[in-house]
Amino acid sequence: MADREIKEIITPVDKHKVIIKTYLTGREYREIENVFLRQAKVNTSGEQSSEIDGSIIRVAEDKLIEQSIISIDGKTENILNLVLDFKNVDFSYLIEELNEMKYGEIEAKKKPQ
Repeated sequence: MADREIKEIITPVDKHKVIIKTYLTGREYREIENVFLRQAKVNTSGEQSSEIDGSIIRVAEDKLIEQSIISIDGKTENILNLVLDFKNVDFSYLIEELNEMKYGEIEAKKKPQ
């Protein structure tokens, strides 16, 4: 995967330079989705319970950060904590960008209609 395209994002307030992947592999996407699947409960009749702890969304978001970001301001260690220490406006901006990447919107935007 050394040839994977990357994208540079500059956060709007503190101007952090964040390097992200332009797409997730199927394996990376599954790692994120598995956060939710581990919480799903199926009873013996095969019906799935809809009880899910809302905090699981934050766990999945953390996994997205870990799977997507290559570096922040040149640092490659402790990425999750660096992001969580961003001002909320920068954090929210970055999460929006990562969600676009997660669902392939970065790649889709590059293709002519």
